[in-house]
Amino acid sequence: MNRTDQKIIEMMSKASDLNSGVETSYRYCLLTVPRSGSWLLSKMLGNTGLCGLPMEYLNVRYLRAYGAHAGVDGVRVNEYLSELEQRRTSENGVFGLKMHWSQFLNVYGTDQGIRDEGRQFLSQMDCLIRLYRQDKVAQAVSHYIAEQSDQWRVDHDDVEEDSFDMESIKFAPLAITESLLRLVREEQMWKRYLERRNIPYHSISYEQLAGEYEESSRTVLSWMGLDGQSIDIPEPATKKQANELNERLKQEYVDYIGAAAPQL
Repeated sequence: MNRTDQKIIEMMSKASDLNSGVETSYRYCLLTVPRSGSWLLSKMLGNTGLCGLPMEYLNVRYLRAYGAHAGVDGVRVNEYLSELEQRRTSENGVFGLKMHWSQFLNVYGTDQGIRDEGRQFLSQMDCLIRLYRQDKVAQAVSHYIAEQSDQWRVDHDDVEEDSFDMESIKFAPLAITESLLRLVREEQMWKRYLERRNIPYHSISYEQLAGEYEESSRTVLSWMGLDGQSIDIPEPATKKQANELNERLKQEYVDYIGAAAPQL
């Protein structure tokens, strides 16, 4: 079993539950695409102690981990989410999750589009927050590296052995382009779906969150009806993963597609 699946199994175990014993009275969802800063935001929200434990509960790897803990092969999504609310709601009644468009499509999609249950699922949320990234090339490069290494986040308490061999990640312009197309398409699908159905939502970029972490965190908490100005904002729990590999691959890709400024 690789390190990522091991982490997911640990996160889905009862040892990670809040066990507040209160009924859920407020629900929110982070609407995301990969490499858009959702881990940074969800860890902040979870560490306040006021926002449940927002994780990718509809990610197939999380569903598989839940099934392993429960001793079942198939998971009924409505029952699964209902049980999670009992286990992952904070003492003030707040439950949250985060969800990529691909996960939403996997659960509620058909060949004809999104089933009405998908709209109902989003409509029962008291707050929807859409995350996006302005630098799409950097996002695509980050996604490509994460897919190659299967390392999707790095916590501050992760040990050095968890890092991957950066030399093993080679420049692959077509694979990066595929990531870029996927990420742009999924971001547009979120916007189109929400706006065509008049579903209200807030938006925040990765650049805002990373560049103005405390101020942006308070803004998000205020969107959720909490007193964002009086809450202690936890220090970032995840390490910034961008490094010289990301910068090198990004520059190589920009040069490859001819987007670099011409030399006069």
